[in-house]
Amino acid sequence: MLDKTVTKTKSKECVIEIFGIGYVGFPLTIRLANSGFHVIGIDTDVEKIKRYENQKLLGTEIVLSEKLKKSINEKFDSVYNNILFLQDYI
Repeated sequence: MLDKTVTKTKSKECVIEIFGIGYVGFPLTIRLANSGFHVIGIDTDVEKIKRYENQKLLGTEIVLSEKLKKSINEKFDSVYNNILFLQDYI
């Protein structure tokens, strides 16, 4: 099983979920998406998710605006973009 996980990771076929896309999770999400991974960012803050989806960044997030734009617009495959933001209802 570990071999399968390593193979999927090296080939970037795995999906990575980041729970909490704040000051640590957001840059991590962008970095992984720009590295070619399909990333799902999950957070409880609906307004934050809407801002990210609309590429409206605040404060220190602004330095990542070009990378966010690239990761949202660059196709991962025919169904998904490299990055997806979801609300966590828990």
